[in-house]
Amino acid sequence: MKKILFLFLFAVTPLLAKAQFELTYHGFKNSVDASNFFEVSTPNASQEEIYNQVLTYFISRKKIGDEIQEYKNKDWITYSTESPQQIKRGLGDSYTLVYEITVQIEDGKVKIISPIIECYAYGAANNILYRLFVSPEVARGSEGSSSYLFKKDDEPSKKNRVADIEQIINTEVQKLADTLTNK
Repeated sequence: MKKILFLFLFAVTPLLAKAQFELTYHGFKNSVDASNFFEVSTPNASQEEIYNQVLTYFISRKKIGDEIQEYKNKDWITYSTESPQQIKRGLGDSYTLVYEITVQIEDGKVKIISPIIECYAYGAANNILYRLFVSPEVARGSEGSSSYLFKKDDEPSKKNRVADIEQIINTEVQKLADTLTNK
């Protein structure tokens, strides 16, 4: 029995160490404990060192149109960007994924807050705006034509799109976490 438990923990431990957010009806949640953040351990680093490391990472990723919002106390940084990858919408059509990652730095701890996303596309006819929201609960606006990734609590209506968005966000969050832990 101990061997089975050991093998299970050995197999699961690398998964727990990864920054993984799961997209739910209510937005992104930490896939391990359902919190709204992922914490990164940065032992022996000062708040200013961590802040500069996060800022340098975001600056290295910055493209035209991206925004980095810094806060005076050097305890928050928000990075807003558009993913170069598209989310398939239908035959030949795709959504543009815009997301925002916020990092909170407090008492030597780094929290990557659940990302905020928005997906949109423009239709060929009359330049109609199509928006894809996570759910009616987290919809940000009502202009244009809207659809949702989730029908009801945690029942995805667009499983492939949910998986694509999770993969894009988790890749970005993991790169940031790896930078902070010098991997």
